[in-house]
Amino acid sequence: MILIPYPYSAGGHQDDNARHMERAGAAVVIADTELTGPRLASEAGRLLGDRSRLAAMANASQAMARPEAAREIAAEVLDAAGRGPDRQ
Repeated sequence: MILIPYPYSAGGHQDDNARHMERAGAAVVIADTELTGPRLASEAGRLLGDRSRLAAMANASQAMARPEAAREIAAEVLDAAGRGPDRQ
Protein backbone atom coordinates (compact mmCIF):
# COMPACT_ATOMS: atom_id res chain seq x y z
CA MET A 1 0.00 0.00 0.00
CA ILE A 2 0.97 3.59 -0.54
CA LEU A 3 -0.01 5.92 2.28
CA ILE A 4 -0.17 9.71 2.14
CA PRO A 5 -0.85 10.88 5.70
CA TYR A 6 -3.00 13.96 6.19
CA PRO A 7 -0.47 16.54 7.43
CA TYR A 8 -2.92 18.41 9.66
CA SER A 9 -4.18 15.45 11.69
CA ALA A 10 -4.37 15.97 15.44
CA GLY A 11 -1.02 15.23 16.99
CA GLY A 12 0.34 13.87 13.72
CA HIS A 13 -1.35 10.51 14.35
CA GLN A 14 -1.77 9.73 10.66
CA ASP A 15 1.96 10.16 10.04
CA ASP A 16 2.77 8.05 13.11
CA ASN A 17 0.47 5.26 11.96
CA ALA A 18 1.74 5.39 8.38
CA ARG A 19 5.38 5.29 9.49
CA HIS A 20 4.58 2.33 11.75
CA MET A 21 3.20 0.45 8.73
CA GLU A 22 6.23 1.48 6.69
CA ARG A 23 8.71 0.28 9.34
CA ALA A 24 6.89 -3.06 9.45
CA GLY A 25 7.37 -3.40 5.69
CA ALA A 26 3.66 -3.14 4.91
CA ALA A 27 3.58 0.27 3.20
CA VAL A 28 5.36 3.02 1.35
CA VAL A 29 4.77 6.50 2.76
CA ILE A 30 4.80 9.67 0.70
CA ALA A 31 4.65 12.92 2.65
CA ASP A 32 1.93 15.29 1.47
CA THR A 33 4.58 17.90 0.69
CA GLU A 34 6.31 15.42 -1.64
CA LEU A 35 3.17 14.21 -3.39
CA THR A 36 2.96 14.82 -7.11
CA GLY A 37 1.32 12.86 -9.88
CA PRO A 38 4.67 11.65 -11.25
CA ARG A 39 5.88 10.65 -7.76
CA LEU A 40 2.73 8.65 -7.06
CA ALA A 41 2.87 7.02 -10.50
CA SER A 42 6.52 6.13 -9.97
CA GLU A 43 5.91 4.53 -6.57
CA ALA A 44 2.87 2.62 -7.84
CA GLY A 45 4.79 1.44 -10.90
CA ARG A 46 7.70 0.27 -8.77
CA LEU A 47 5.39 -1.73 -6.53
CA LEU A 48 3.33 -3.20 -9.37
CA GLY A 49 6.54 -4.28 -11.08
CA ASP A 50 7.87 -6.13 -8.04
CA ARG A 51 5.62 -9.10 -7.22
CA SER A 52 7.94 -10.35 -4.48
CA ARG A 53 7.87 -7.00 -2.71
CA LEU A 54 4.08 -6.87 -2.99
CA ALA A 55 3.87 -10.36 -1.46
CA ALA A 56 6.22 -9.35 1.36
CA MET A 57 4.15 -6.22 2.01
CA ALA A 58 0.95 -8.28 2.06
CA ASN A 59 2.50 -10.70 4.56
CA ALA A 60 3.73 -7.83 6.73
CA SER A 61 0.28 -6.25 6.68
CA GLN A 62 -1.39 -9.52 7.57
CA ALA A 63 1.05 -10.06 10.45
CA MET A 64 -0.02 -6.70 11.89
CA ALA A 65 -3.74 -7.50 11.71
CA ARG A 66 -5.78 -7.44 14.90
CA PRO A 67 -9.09 -8.98 13.83
CA GLU A 68 -10.44 -8.92 17.39
CA ALA A 69 -9.49 -5.28 18.04
CA ALA A 70 -13.03 -3.90 17.94
CA ARG A 71 -14.27 -6.59 20.32
CA GLU A 72 -11.35 -5.96 22.71
CA ILE A 73 -11.96 -2.20 22.71
CA ALA A 74 -15.70 -2.66 23.29
CA ALA A 75 -14.97 -4.99 26.21
CA GLU A 76 -12.61 -2.41 27.73
CA VAL A 77 -15.22 0.35 27.36
CA LEU A 78 -17.97 -1.78 28.88
CA ASP A 79 -15.70 -2.83 31.72
CA ALA A 80 -14.77 0.80 32.43
CA ALA A 81 -18.47 1.68 32.46
CA GLY A 82 -19.13 -1.10 34.95
CA ARG A 83 -21.09 -3.16 32.44
CA GLY A 84 -18.46 -5.72 31.45
CA PRO A 85 -18.96 -9.49 31.60
CA ASP A 86 -17.85 -9.60 35.24
CA ARG A 87 -20.32 -6.90 36.36
CA GLN A 88 -23.71 -7.72 34.91
